[in-house]
Amino acid sequence: MMSSKVSCKPNHFGMLDDRERAEVIRGDLHGHHALKSKIIRIFTSSTFSDTKVERDALMRDVYPRLKSYCRSLGLDFQIVDMRWGVRDEAVDEHLVAELCLAEIKLCQEISIGPQFVTFLGQKYGFRPLRDMISAQDFNALLGAIDDKEVRNIFYQWYKLDENIVPPSFLLQPISSILPHYYDDDPANEHQREKDREKWWQLQDLMTKALRRAARSVFKDRARVQDYLSSVTEIEIDQGIFRCPGNPNHHCWWLKREFSGLQKCVPFDPSTASYIDVIYGTKEVDKEAQSLLTMLKEDRIPAKYLGIKESNIVTYLLPWRSGGLDPEQHSDHAEYVAKFCNDFYRIMVDAIGSAHAAYTLHAGDAVYQEVLQHARFCKSKCDLFQGRDSLLKKVDSYLSSDVTHPLVIHGESGCGKTSIVAITATRLQKVGGPRCVLVLRFLGTTPASSTVRPLLSSICRQISRAYNKDDSAVPESYKDLVSHFSDVLKLASEELPLYVFLDSIDQLSDENDGRQAAWLPTKLPRHVHLVVSTLSGSKYKCLPALQLRLEKEFIEVSSLTFDECNQVFAHWLAKSQRTLTQRQSEFVLRRFKDCPLPLYLRLAFNEAIRWKSYSPRLVDDACLPATISATIRSLFQRLEKLHGEIFVSHALGYITAAKDGLSEAELEDILSCDDQVLSDVYQYWTPSVRRLPPLLWSRVRRELGEFLVDSAGGDGSRTIRWYHRQFDEAARERYLADDDAVKARHSAIADFFQGRWVGVEKAWDPPEGGGGGGGGGKAYNRMVAEQPLIYDDGDDFNYRKLTELPWNLAKSGRTAELEEHLLSDYEWLLTKLRATSISAVIADFAYVVPSISATKSHDSEGELRLIVEALRLASNAVNADPHHLSSQLVGRLMLLADKEQQPLVWKLFHQARMCLAPSLLPLLPCFPSPGGALQASLEGHRNFVSSVAMAKRKKSSDEIVLASGSWDGTVKIWDMDSGNAMETMKGHSDWVTGVAITGDGSHVVSSSADGTIRHWVVGSCESGPCGILRDHRGAVNAVAVTSDGCKTISGGDDKSLRVWNTDLESQVYGRVAFSLDGHTSRVTSLCLSRDDVLLVSGSKDKTARLWNVKLGNLLAMFEGHSAAVTSVGIAGDEKQRFVVISGSDDCTARLWNVAAAAAVAAVTTTSSTSPIVLSGHSDRIQAVDVTMATGIAVTGSVDRTIRVWRATTGDCIRTFDGHRGAVCALAVTPDLRHVISASADDTLRAWDLKATATSYRLTAHTNTVTSVAVSPDGCRVSTSSLDSTAKLYVLDDSELIDEKLLSGHVGSVECVVFSSDGVVVMTTSADHNLKLWDVATGRLLRTYCKHVDWVNAIVFVENDDGAVSVSDDGTVVVWNVATGRALRSWRAVDGYGDAVKTVDFVCAAADGRRKLIASGGTDCVVRVWDFESGVAVHAMKGHGKDVRHVKAVVRPAASVFSASRDKTIKMWSLDSGTCLKTFYGHALPVNVVVPLSDGEHVLSGSSDKTLRLWSVASGACLAGMYVESGVTGLDVSATDRRRIVFGTNNGWVATAWLRLSENDDAMPVLSLPSIVPGDAPEEPEKVSIDEESAAAGLAVQEESEELKSEVLQQEEKLSKGKQEDDSVEEKAELGDDKAEDEIKNVVNTTKAASSTCILL
Repeated sequence: MMSSKVSCKPNHFGMLDDRERAEVIRGDLHGHHALKSKIIRIFTSSTFSDTKVERDALMRDVYPRLKSYCRSLGLDFQIVDMRWGVRDEAVDEHLVAELCLAEIKLCQEISIGPQFVTFLGQKYGFRPLRDMISAQDFNALLGAIDDKEVRNIFYQWYKLDENIVPPSFLLQPISSILPHYYDDDPANEHQREKDREKWWQLQDLMTKALRRAARSVFKDRARVQDYLSSVTEIEIDQGIFRCPGNPNHHCWWLKREFSGLQKCVPFDPSTASYIDVIYGTKEVDKEAQSLLTMLKEDRIPAKYLGIKESNIVTYLLPWRSGGLDPEQHSDHAEYVAKFCNDFYRIMVDAIGSAHAAYTLHAGDAVYQEVLQHARFCKSKCDLFQGRDSLLKKVDSYLSSDVTHPLVIHGESGCGKTSIVAITATRLQKVGGPRCVLVLRFLGTTPASSTVRPLLSSICRQISRAYNKDDSAVPESYKDLVSHFSDVLKLASEELPLYVFLDSIDQLSDENDGRQAAWLPTKLPRHVHLVVSTLSGSKYKCLPALQLRLEKEFIEVSSLTFDECNQVFAHWLAKSQRTLTQRQSEFVLRRFKDCPLPLYLRLAFNEAIRWKSYSPRLVDDACLPATISATIRSLFQRLEKLHGEIFVSHALGYITAAKDGLSEAELEDILSCDDQVLSDVYQYWTPSVRRLPPLLWSRVRRELGEFLVDSAGGDGSRTIRWYHRQFDEAARERYLADDDAVKARHSAIADFFQGRWVGVEKAWDPPEGGGGGGGGGKAYNRMVAEQPLIYDDGDDFNYRKLTELPWNLAKSGRTAELEEHLLSDYEWLLTKLRATSISAVIADFAYVVPSISATKSHDSEGELRLIVEALRLASNAVNADPHHLSSQLVGRLMLLADKEQQPLVWKLFHQARMCLAPSLLPLLPCFPSPGGALQASLEGHRNFVSSVAMAKRKKSSDEIVLASGSWDGTVKIWDMDSGNAMETMKGHSDWVTGVAITGDGSHVVSSSADGTIRHWVVGSCESGPCGILRDHRGAVNAVAVTSDGCKTISGGDDKSLRVWNTDLESQVYGRVAFSLDGHTSRVTSLCLSRDDVLLVSGSKDKTARLWNVKLGNLLAMFEGHSAAVTSVGIAGDEKQRFVVISGSDDCTARLWNVAAAAAVAAVTTTSSTSPIVLSGHSDRIQAVDVTMATGIAVTGSVDRTIRVWRATTGDCIRTFDGHRGAVCALAVTPDLRHVISASADDTLRAWDLKATATSYRLTAHTNTVTSVAVSPDGCRVSTSSLDSTAKLYVLDDSELIDEKLLSGHVGSVECVVFSSDGVVVMTTSADHNLKLWDVATGRLLRTYCKHVDWVNAIVFVENDDGAVSVSDDGTVVVWNVATGRALRSWRAVDGYGDAVKTVDFVCAAADGRRKLIASGGTDCVVRVWDFESGVAVHAMKGHGKDVRHVKAVVRPAASVFSASRDKTIKMWSLDSGTCLKTFYGHALPVNVVVPLSDGEHVLSGSSDKTLRLWSVASGACLAGMYVESGVTGLDVSATDRRRIVFGTNNGWVATAWLRLSENDDAMPVLSLPSIVPGDAPEEPEKVSIDEESAAAGLAVQEESEELKSEVLQQEEKLSKGKQEDDSVEEKAELGDDKAEDEIKNVVNTTKAASSTCILL
């Protein structure tokens, strides 16, 4: 009968001590802090033979379930069973106990929950011989042994090693004396059995002799116990009694006892497996049983050191002959099932509690990151010795007032890392006890391997160290670089800051990490920054730093011979080792050949293995002369000891993985490697087909510090090579051929794909060996599941997201990579949510070269389209990853052809079928990939006025792109990622021009503040290196020679100045000479590539050509009828040049300049008449020209870019897409692209050879102000700032132009349908309202009453009446039929306040309670009684203008309001109180539309998003990012899924709304084919009947002054409201001057002096 006692309660895991956490964050390196990660690692302890059934059952039935459970929590489950799968070889060197203790300590170090479980039963277990005994004790013990023969046996098996301090006797490996002990050759089976029997006899004899001698010699019971303890008690002593925390939170004991077992020993041989029996007898070992009783009854349940009864589970079973056999005995089967269930339940409860505590308290990524580097620092300091002169140099820097970083550099293995570590540890001697230390050993953790997470982690640590909120740390790379410089300023005299960044050469190439552009070159006071890097140019770091920093470099040289000797002696003494004289002399000779610390360490690790009794010969075989050869020798030794296949595969997997592998991952991967298992199980049969844990533990022990154990920010913990030379040696040895590379990467990919999860994998065991069941049988390898997201929802599987694409690409499995990752919506969205768009795009870089190489199938073009779509969507998905579905649908719609482009088609359809709720475009309203637009760069907060670019120094591909803006800044951009790398601040007014040197190292900028500033790229934080002042008034244009020695500027003072800007010159910053001749202000400049010729443009309508070196005028170009706004010049090798000029006369001109004209001064060009480029509809602001391709490019206020054939003047291509004037252009050095800068605050990259065009949306020529869908859902009407309203037919969600309602003389502010859809009414800036017939488009009536802009209108009283609101502050109620104003009242309190929006609602079922809701610039939502005009509620709460209101009766009578304060509010019409506020928009909310279900609300904002909200929770459920601010929005009343919206750039588009999974999927429309260059047909212009025309004319004649006023206000609007999301919202973003400046731009002299007259 079985009985058991189980008590299992959830454990409590306390939070980290706040003081301890604060010390770590401040950089304390002297505390002993626990490093935890998201790992459950449990050591199971038991004797070998008596628990085999239980351990096999756990391995088979429980551990896979626990793995799955842990995976669901985002935890890594690891079990360490050192008894399972251990072969006899494991005891050869008598290291089992030592390895077990090391594994227990590792469990205690890293496991956040359970750490140790013992299955101790009725067997005390194996009591091993001591493997090492000090010579003093050994001689004393042998002196107590009388039998000489026994003493001789000891002298045979123990040898004196005088290299140990103190000298000790070592137990020799079994195979060194009994060579056949491990001989598995069947021919030697008899000799093997003989040797094994002999060893057990000798071991028993020596063990008993030592025990007796110990009792005789030692009086201390603890010393005697050292010779009596079993391996199991040693494990329990460490696991329970030495548990660092409370053992009741981490340790359990499950004990099984057989009743009547001891009585059966004499006659039942099977009892020997379950109880201690004296060797060679049938007697119980009473001594062992006595020790067991003491352990079980006294030690384990002890009050202070042991565990409580609640952590002990007891099972009682009657003994049956043969032992535990669940197949034969039902009660045994019942016991095993209960044992497994209990174990599972106990672990689940403990793991769940641990996970909850970890999530709440220990899941601090910054704390864990800092702690990881602190611990690594300590490990390096433990070995440091010497280098005093070098340390003094570093200390000198740290104690100085220098404001530049210090760079420590040297060759690989020279000891840079140790110097950084010891300097950081000794910091308090220099910085004082209250200094703040930030320490990172780059590459040792995932968060320190790339720039973005590195900067994020550092910024968060500094913020917290100075008690600042770290939630303000930005996410994007460009913002992080700027924020890093800002947080450095937190340092003070009381709390100085020291930042140490070791091995920046270990950074990845992402964001040009090794170029160190993110590193500040000038530091605030009280800040010191130390970096280390490899010497040489291979890893880019040192050359980049030398370019940016002029001093503070320390080179780490090789060790001197004396230093080598000193360090080596120190290490030996610390390890309690020494060497013989011959060994020492040999090692020191080696140091002379390779005096590097890494070689020193490798030599030390080899030498401490030498015994004094080792062979006297020492040569190259035992210690090679170079680092690489020594590493190879180490690998060879590991292969010989542990098996070539096992070692080569294990180290190959670690080397192949992108970010290393966790031990659990490595064990799973090796367990699926049939080659490894066949080698390991060559001569025996395992019970479970998995790798024995002990095998890897032994290899890991041998490699020691050369494998770094790194913890990632997500809590994962991986092992990887720390030294680059180890990585290179491993690649050379284990990944040398393609087959090995593909095999290792493929196995890793299989694991992360989850290919073998829950699947039986076939295994053919080696012939004649183990296999347990015949060849080809399949076995479950019990590997961990690999979901993309764990059950928690936001707990991402970062390991899979990082490793799977890398390994699929490297294994050549590109088809899987394309099909399952790169064109899979779920994968892309998950990785985007977990990482960044840059990381997603980086995955494509793995595969595209592979596709080109393999030519397996033609998918490269499709992948390029997808990655281009992602780049185009980067701004949207950076704002919210969930915008991905709408972005992909909108951009791939025209390309989704199942037959021609199956990958694109699949991704498109997955995106449109994404989980509800969702908002998806029904028309391709975004630029498609494959077209002209390649990228959009956003970051400036005002008009981008200028652009320049150059190739980076010593690079054939990298482009340095600089831009200047009216926000007063200059930015440097990364063309690949679209991120701003640097922002240069300093100008006090807008930047008018930028120029860049030929190598991209320096930038000069001109400004309306009258200055030119000289910047060093990469050193923006330190400010400009020079400021040039001499112009009178604004400086409008600037150019610089390729070497940076001369800068040319032009300004309002009509003059050009040539400056000396050679930084090495004594006359830097002085004017060399001036170039005079223009009769009005200079607007633009361009310098030829040879730095000889300069062309200038001026408001005097001329362009002029100058010789900069001679300072004379060469030519003057006349012919423009208005100001020349932009110029360019290009030449060829024959010194022939072409000049291009762009003008306010809407034309550009190409002037050919003969070679002779380049050297002789003339009054005009002698060439033929210029080629005139005519076609733009507005002023040309930007030009460029190239002779190599024979094209010219122009940009205009009409928002288009045109490409012309320079020889004929034919326009060959037009690019449209900017939402504002094109202000500047620059063709890239490779002549493939043109970069445009615009008044819409963006830069865009265009493919000059692109022929594909995007679907052209039905659009107004200016901002859409409102959108209305007819009640029957068949028509749409829109109003716009372009003074028109439009009617469209809504045909299956496509908008077909039907009518153009033209008649207002000012912008049309609002349009609404009547309830029957027969008429629409419009309001306008011309102070009037107009009524239109929908069927005919005729103007029926004009309504006049207001004296200012009429902003909104709503029909009331069954369309008999209407209510309008105006900037004049009034509400007017109209009789629609007669046109009479029935009543009006003032609706705002403040003078000058305007009413912007109105709605009407019947708030009672009987229709008697008629209310009007209004809102305006006084920030108040007001409710009025419709009949009387009496105020009902004045609802205050918004902080800025109310832009839109919408009243509803479901779910309760309420009104929704949208405001410039970026919020939406829901108000009660009954009480007037605010019921809910909706937060989430980043810029003003322009429109809000409650849905008819009463449960959802739609909104549109200047932040370029549509959003869907839950009324109940206030949460944003879905969003859609569009190309411009959303200014109008309506939903079809007949089909709530169809949405129509208008934007700031004049678009009108449709979208699809899915509220639930039951809603239909978005329909795929049949779109018309698009012919490149075709323009949409103009809509029909509608005539006005005579009566209406007369009425309208009378109104206009009544007040010509009113018309003038309207036009003035239109001008104001085009500068303010028209650019809503790039003007008005600049004030929201902190640019207090932007709005005022732009509103006055047309009437100010400053605007006229700009190189770009944008409006």
